[in-house]
Amino acid sequence: VPAVPTAFAGLSCLALAWTRLLRGAPQGALAALRQALRLDEADADTQAALAMVLAQVGNAAQAQDHLAAALRLEPDHPIALYARTLVSGQHLDPQPAEALIRRLLQQAGGLDFKLRPSRR
Repeated sequence: VPAVPTAFAGLSCLALAWTRLLRGAPQGALAALRQALRLDEADADTQAALAMVLAQVGNAAQAQDHLAAALRLEPDHPIALYARTLVSGQHLDPQPAEALIRRLLQQAGGLDFKLRPSRR
């Protein structure tokens, strides 16, 4: 059996973490994210997701460490920017997030779309 490249193994762990988080199992998500981090500490996606989940479970100190690492690796990382609001206890204003999502989607494929107005 051929070895699985580290990048694919890391993506697999990250996908598993998101699945566990969406199913309401943050501790399972943390386990998968820590495995992904062991495979590649320089992955901004993993660092940002770990910061977000740690903040959600109330571990702000560790979340801050991973948030700082994610933002060093990728200053505009959308998950890291969201995690920053969780760590700081701020409420997320949807308009900057919507602008960031629009920019990222346009960069990804030249997509043009309209977002529905937020219900605030």
